[in-house]
This record gives sequence, C-alpha cells and structure tokens, in this order.
Amino acid sequence: MPRKVILLTLSIILSGIFITSFASGGLKLPEAGAATDQNAELFGLVGRDPWYEWNTNPNSPNTMNYEFMDNMARQMALMGVRWVRIEFRADVAGGIRGGVFNYQKYDDFIFNIAPRYHLKILALLGADTITSKSASDPDLFYPRLNDPADRSDRTNNWIRVFAARAKEITDHYGDAVQAYEILNEPNIWYGIAANPDSIGALMSYTYRTLKPDHPNSRFITGAVIAPGAPGSDPLGYLSAIYRSPAVQDYNYSKQYANNNPFPWDGIGWHPYFLENVNASIASTRDAAARMRQAGDNFSKLWITEVGRPAQLNANGCGATAEEADQSDFLTRYYSTILANDLDKVQTIFWFKYEDFYEGDTTHAWGLVKLDTDNKNGYKVSGRAVYLKAGYYAYQNLANPDPGILGLPIDKVAPPANQYSPSNPDGSFYFSETGHTLSGAFLKYWIKYGGLDLFGFPLTEPFQEESRTDGKKYLVQYFQRERFEYHPEFTGTPYEVLLGLLGNDILASACRSFPRAAAPTIPLPADRFYFPETGHYLGFGFKGYWQQHGGLSIFGYPVSEAFSEAGTDGKSYVVQYFQRARFEYHPEFTGTKYEVQLGLLGFQILRQRGWVH
Repeated sequence: MPRKVILLTLSIILSGIFITSFASGGLKLPEAGAATDQNAELFGLVGRDPWYEWNTNPNSPNTMNYEFMDNMARQMALMGVRWVRIEFRADVAGGIRGGVFNYQKYDDFIFNIAPRYHLKILALLGADTITSKSASDPDLFYPRLNDPADRSDRTNNWIRVFAARAKEITDHYGDAVQAYEILNEPNIWYGIAANPDSIGALMSYTYRTLKPDHPNSRFITGAVIAPGAPGSDPLGYLSAIYRSPAVQDYNYSKQYANNNPFPWDGIGWHPYFLENVNASIASTRDAAARMRQAGDNFSKLWITEVGRPAQLNANGCGATAEEADQSDFLTRYYSTILANDLDKVQTIFWFKYEDFYEGDTTHAWGLVKLDTDNKNGYKVSGRAVYLKAGYYAYQNLANPDPGILGLPIDKVAPPANQYSPSNPDGSFYFSETGHTLSGAFLKYWIKYGGLDLFGFPLTEPFQEESRTDGKKYLVQYFQRERFEYHPEFTGTPYEVLLGLLGNDILASACRSFPRAAAPTIPLPADRFYFPETGHYLGFGFKGYWQQHGGLSIFGYPVSEAFSEAGTDGKSYVVQYFQRARFEYHPEFTGTKYEVQLGLLGFQILRQRGWVH
C-alpha cells in the first residue's frame, strides 16, 4: 500500500468525516455516565424469578440455571436497567410449617450475577415467602393476616411467622439485597383485601425486626394496586395504613431509624391504567399527595409494577400496533416522571422483562420474547430472540453504559502497540467509538474503502456463529458491514469476507422481493440483469457498485431499486444487495456521497440491543 494512500486514509479518520445513513436515525452510541445517578435510579424492571429456573438445565441438575439468569441480567444491563425486582418463594416441606427457603435457588443470582452487571435488587417478600396457600393450616393461610391482634404490639401469629422468615432471609443476604418489598398488592391479593390495620401492624413489627440489623437496606410497603377491585378506594386504603394504630404507635414511640417517624423507607404503588397513561401518571401523583398529606416527607413512591401488554405477530415479523402502544405508554410515563416528579418517585419497575406463558396462553407483558420450544417452554439459554419496540424506548431513556457488560461492544483503552505506516502490525485506535482495528481486518479496511465504505468499528473482534453455514468465525462489526475472517482462505483475496448483512436484515423483517422478468431485448449500458437473483442494477447504483468492489464487496442485488421511508420521515431510493443497502441521496448530487451505504452493521447490533 503506497504511503500516501495510508496517510490519506488516516487523515480522513482523524478529520471525523462521517455521513449518517437515513436508516440510522442519526447514530447514537451509549456514553458512560450520560445519565445522572438520580435519573438512573428510576430505571427498574421486573425480572424472571430465579426460583423458576431451578433445575431447568439438564446439564446442571439441582442448580439454578446460571446461563438463563446471566443472559437475563446482561440483557437488562444493555437496556440500562439499574434495579431488578425478583420474588422470594418458600418450598413446601412435609411437617415444616411455613415451608423451607432454599437459598441455593437465589444465591448465584444475588451474590454473583446481579453485581457483575451492576444491578441492584428489590426482593419481594410476598405471601409465598411462607407457604400460605393452604386453608388447612390454621395459622398461616394468607387470610389469617387479618386475624385480631393477640399481643400488645398489635401482631398476630401470621405476622410474627412472616417477620421471622423475613429476618432469616435478610440476615442471609445482608447488603447484597438493597431493598425489600413487604407483600404485594395487599388491597386485592388472593382475592381479599388485607385490613389496613393489619398492614400497619405487619410493617411496624417487621421494620422493627429487620431495620436495626440492616440499616443499609430499604424496606418498602407492599404496593397498593390502582384502580384495584371494582368499588374500592386505593387512595383511601393507603391513607388508612398511615392512620392504622400500629403505625401511630410507631410514630409516637420516637424510636425511629434515621429520624424517620414511619416504619418503612418507601411506599409501593401500582398504577395499572392500561388504556390511559395520563391516568397512571395522575394516580402516581395522587398517591404521592396522600403520602405527603399524612406528614410523610421521608418516603418516596416505589412504582414496583406498571406496564401494558403487547402481543407480537404470529410469525415474529414486524412490529404490531400493540407494540407501538406499549412503547408510547412506557415513553410517556417514564419521561413525564423524569421531567417532573423525581422528588416524589424513587424507582419505576416496568412489568415485565419477558413474555410468559400459562399453557397455551401468552401473557405478553414483556419487553422481550425469549427463545421457546414448541410447547411455550423457555429454552435453556433464556436467550432473547425478539426485542419489542418498548425495549428500545426503555433503552433510549435509560442511556446505558456499555462498558460493564463483558461484550464485544465494550469500549477499550488505546493499545500500547499503535498502528502507523512504519508499524503496520500495530492496532489503530478509533476514539470515536472506543475500538481498535488490526491485522487482516485493518488491511482489508484500508484496501477496500476505509471509513467511507465501512464506517467506524463498533466492536472488537469476537467469535460468532454464521447464519449461512453454522460455523463460528472471527468477526468484527462496523457501522455498515461485518468483517469475517476465513482461515481456510489464508493467503488468498478471500481471507476476509463481508457478512451477508443485506440478507440478514431482510430475513429478520421477513421481507423478500420477487424476481424480475429477464430482459427480452438488449439493455442500455447503464443497466444490467443478474440471472442469479433475478434483479436489475441501474439508476446510478451500477456505477457505484462497479467502482467500489462489485460482486466481491456487495454481492448480487436481492431487490429492485424502490422508495423506502427513512426514520427522518423522508423517502429515499434504495436497493438491497446480499451484503449492503445502497441509498440515493439527492441532497449530495454531484459529490461522492450521492450514493451511500446503509448502516446495516449498526442495525444488526441494534436488533440485539447492543447499541442504541
């Protein structure tokens, strides 16, 4: 490679020349620390409980399915989730009242996985923290929470057994669990409304039992659901908890934790108004007002569930109207609270991470669809195979830090062995994206078009299974392409090949184009027909195709030229090829940017949730 060509290429890089593709919507890479700590604290998500993933990996019997839970936590971190809510559940054991708690079902997630991805944990201590569903148990059946007090501290046996189990759990996990929610939707759970006086007694007794030994953990009231049962008054229910005798006793005792006159560190609330996000926002503000009217200036609301379901297309192709509605609801709720209500709201947990199933019924509350077998059972990996529009909306609001995931997108430090024309074996560092380029990939990048053709690297090299032949190859993603290293072609021009990203993008959207009829008369010089795929090349795209590498770079055309709307609302003439998408930009007529390549590498990584 002549020295002047190398220097010209590097000067282009350093000048930061970059024309955005219409399909990118303006490339936006996550930046570490872009969100304030207070804003980041708002982003929670209800996850799949580790309890359900016990013994689901046949290769690791009698353990939590580590692969499944690790994939969930990594995907959450990619979204920008700061808090994950899981529920603790006891197991029935013969002769043991209240069941037993198997810590092995939770320990790996709490002690290892969640910290790795910087996730804080809100643990729900619900009615199933003790086995309380059996009406044959005279004391622990859940409705017995409403039994009259039998001691001067206003507790009954159910409250004391629950608090003892809660202490056992909090003593085991210590500061590894940052917050606990005491019961779930007590105004409607199991079809009954717990007496607000009983909830006040439960919170007062449990808080006194747990808080002294765990001052760093936060204890949240079980979230009241609004609108609740027909004819009920959720706001009145919340006010009644504040007025309950046990809470008043705690207030009068002056024996407070952190000068807080209430036996909790936050108030749970579930504003489930599925068809009206404004009603959910209003409900949140009404609950905060009741909290302040009760004299509670120490707590914030914890929205431990809010959500809206979104069914997918049966074939998994293309976004549905329900997805758009879910995404809009999520965006408006979070953005409104972010802009106006951070003095009232601590954290919002979207319900839920994954779509889940009961027999043949799909509960499509999730932001992702997980890989399943033909019986709606999750596969061992727990891999997300579809990210809904709401996933991307959440990610855009949370603005995650990509440097904590152990993924190829994580930014790297500048290498010690830097590339230069006199040191061609070094690595070139792109500060624009925080990634390096070296070896065969760097040589290919320089030789065949550099920044204009391929864009900046978005990952480091990593092993990836090919959708074409099922083999694993060393690959590296760029804004417009994916480089693949093929050792079987070492020493030939095919040692590095471009991935079939044009095919991949179309396949992911279930799009295909019918073959065009072969010509019956000679074609003009600016038009060519490819019988291999049944498509023509022309409309100014032929010259670009020929001048920039032709078949070996772009592959065959797999569509005709046609108009397609970009994310900016404008329509552009485009044409898909096996490895690329050509875009005609009339605003750059007469310049080398009149035809540009779509950001297909970015789009593929975007589909995975790796960039936003």
